[in-house]
Amino acid sequence: MSTKKTNQKKVAKATTTVDQTVEEQSVTEPSVVEKQDTEQTSQSSPKSTHSKTLEVRIDEIVPNPMNPRRYFDEETLGELAQNIIEHGVLQPITVREVSRDDGKKYEIIFGERRYRAAKIAGLETIPCTVRELNDEAAFDLMVSENLQRQDILPSEEGEMFKTILDRGKDIRYISERFGKSETFIHNRLSLVRLIPEVKRFLDIEEITIGMGVEISKLESSIQKQLFRDHLETEVPSNNWKNLSFRNFKEKLEETYTVLLSRFSFDKTECAECMYNSEYYSLFPAPEIGRCTRHICLVKKQENFIVDGVLSAVGNERVDVFFNNGEGVHAEIIARLFELGIEVKSGKVYLMPDNPVMPDESDFAGNKAGYEQVQSEFEAKQTKWNALQGLLEKGLAQKVVIIENLAVVQGYVMAAQPEENKTENRDSKSTNSSNSPNSAQDSSSKSHTDPDNLNGTHNSPTAAVDNNNPDEKPDLITTLEQKDRKNREEALCKVVDEAKKLIKDIVIPPAEITPFEDTLINYILLPFLDVRHNELFGLPEDRKMTEEERVDLYTALTDYQKNILKRDFIIHAMSNTSGVSKKSALLIELVKYHFPEDMAEIERKHNEEYLKKRKVIQERMDKINSKKAA
Repeated sequence: MSTKKTNQKKVAKATTTVDQTVEEQSVTEPSVVEKQDTEQTSQSSPKSTHSKTLEVRIDEIVPNPMNPRRYFDEETLGELAQNIIEHGVLQPITVREVSRDDGKKYEIIFGERRYRAAKIAGLETIPCTVRELNDEAAFDLMVSENLQRQDILPSEEGEMFKTILDRGKDIRYISERFGKSETFIHNRLSLVRLIPEVKRFLDIEEITIGMGVEISKLESSIQKQLFRDHLETEVPSNNWKNLSFRNFKEKLEETYTVLLSRFSFDKTECAECMYNSEYYSLFPAPEIGRCTRHICLVKKQENFIVDGVLSAVGNERVDVFFNNGEGVHAEIIARLFELGIEVKSGKVYLMPDNPVMPDESDFAGNKAGYEQVQSEFEAKQTKWNALQGLLEKGLAQKVVIIENLAVVQGYVMAAQPEENKTENRDSKSTNSSNSPNSAQDSSSKSHTDPDNLNGTHNSPTAAVDNNNPDEKPDLITTLEQKDRKNREEALCKVVDEAKKLIKDIVIPPAEITPFEDTLINYILLPFLDVRHNELFGLPEDRKMTEEERVDLYTALTDYQKNILKRDFIIHAMSNTSGVSKKSALLIELVKYHFPEDMAEIERKHNEEYLKKRKVIQERMDKINSKKAA
């Protein structure tokens, strides 16, 4: 990738022979950084600047547990070890004496790479500059030296900065002490939150630092999903590693984050949350902040809706409906149910705002505009008054609606009392009998009015015998049919709501449940090759029925599952033609199972191609000869 930094191994190779001097270019004469270190630490924690150089046994030296550097390239360590065998250790490593349970040891301040290479080279001793340093001074000196290295990894820098913060310092101190901008420090610190898999990709430069910073804003479970689906994957169309930073960030936000401005809950805490994409920005813009922690976002949204419903309901008996599934989770409905509030579904309407009379003075010189707004106001006022009349008469009822991501006021049309329905039907019947077209009117009404149980129905059991006016329709049968129809309608609505819910709301990343794993069998069964029917206890001459599919999918053995998966793979991969990546994968699949047959197929068609190629080449040679002549 052209935007990535120089390969880590190349840097290490280029500095193999210099490595022994970079860390301590002046052991006897302290560097500028060391002089600054002496001045800054002498006041708070006295230390001696005395040092001595001597040969120390390798087994008496121990690495510094505070060293944030974790990556040591094995190849370049081997090269340095060979260099040490030929020339020896050119510069001593710097250590300090420490007391441990197993006796006196020499703890490395810097030079661990030379120490490791010396062990590989088989040295028993190594020259060391022993300095008298307390813990704080030793750590400060170690960090100063490491930050000057060209081959230090970004993740190691982040670990160093985090350790400094853990020791009671702040960002400003780090910036002033080591000459790094606060933005640089914030970005390196964010890399500490990367999961190991992503951090490894950053260290070996499979992804850029900018990508690592953006990924670090996601919670660990989302990082794992991202790594699996878009970094580690071998499918080119799904792999995001080679995208430009801008496209990578857009895809990341589109797939794994949510714009906070969509939500109405109090986002004061979000402004100070590390999972807010604007948290590390020097000039944060709340309107573009995106939440990268789905679990927390869902919980805040649930609390907001539950509190909103409780506030809207108050002490009154007000029904609660939800208008659509977006932002409505089962947990919300369950929590409200525990509080004695049932969330219903049905046809609801949003409560309109009471219109406000326009002020003519706002339309000075624009009479036409004022007249138009006045006309719109009168229309809205008429609808508002009509609605208030329905509410007063009990023909409409105020309700609370969970709409998208908020709680709003609404209303539903109240059910008409049964006696009124009877009166209306009787009235319609009387009017129809006096009409010249009463038979036709009655017939048409029976198909449009589901409550018209005395009219003519398509069902034979509910039909009226016109030749026998004394016979009444079988109302019980009709009611039973209507009940079945209502039940089917309810189930269809449940299915539609379920489909919308599972499409609109992202299911939090988690392990596939046993039920979902079993559903995969149900989905794959239609692709079973009929030649394998016998292995599933099915007739060999036909596809399975839906009933057989339902009976089979929960009781498949591992052997049967493997057959089913392979039949599906064959079905999916066979649906290809021409030259494409899918065709190449098909050839690899066939080669795996039928290597000899595939070799013969390729040989045969390659021979045909070579013959055709020979003819074409001869013609091309003749044309070129003529041109040359």
